[in-house]
Amino acid sequence: MTTYYLFGYGSILWRQDFVPIRTMVGTLRGYSRVINQASTDHRGTVHRPGAVASLRSSPQSLVVGKLFEIDPSDNDQVFERLDLREQ
Repeated sequence: MTTYYLFGYGSILWRQDFVPIRTMVGTLRGYSRVINQASTDHRGTVHRPGAVASLRSSPQSLVVGKLFEIDPSDNDQVFERLDLREQ
């Protein structure tokens, strides 16, 4: 059975709506975390969009986050909810 991991670098660090099998500290090389994406989906308004965390390609950088191991039987449900949540 395939093992799936989710790399968290923003709000998923403190607000998961699933129970992972285990968590580990992880790093993602070649990216930097930026707070710059204007969003009306997650916060803010049409006239004043809110800032959300994004990843930007940055060859010399790395992002420290958390790896969440997802139970294979929960995989579809977890990623469907995340797709809706993160849009």
